[in-house]
Amino acid sequence: MESERPPRTNLDDTNGRTDAKILTIEGQGTPAGFEITVDGRIEMDAANPLEEATIVSGAAVQGAVDADVQRFLVYGDVTDVTFFDRGDVDGSTVDPEVYLE
Repeated sequence: MESERPPRTNLDDTNGRTDAKILTIEGQGTPAGFEITVDGRIEMDAANPLEEATIVSGAAVQGAVDADVQRFLVYGDVTDVTFFDRGDVDGSTVDPEVYLE
């Protein structure tokens, strides 16, 4: 049986801007919820963020992906990324350092 994989995350520089980085969550074809917290501010990089993710506060977001991609502007450092509701594996926490490039 193939093991469940969490959605992929990637943190990149934003085209020369030094104040923010882009965090990309890529769905892997299995519905998965996520929660991201930062020590600064996080914003969704989308035309209508409220339709795509729930912004809990300026420092945390919650949302879900399936086969789609969601991007966030991160001002500061990512402190936690948690994926949940991934089929038979729930509540797994991801070490943000593993996904920083």
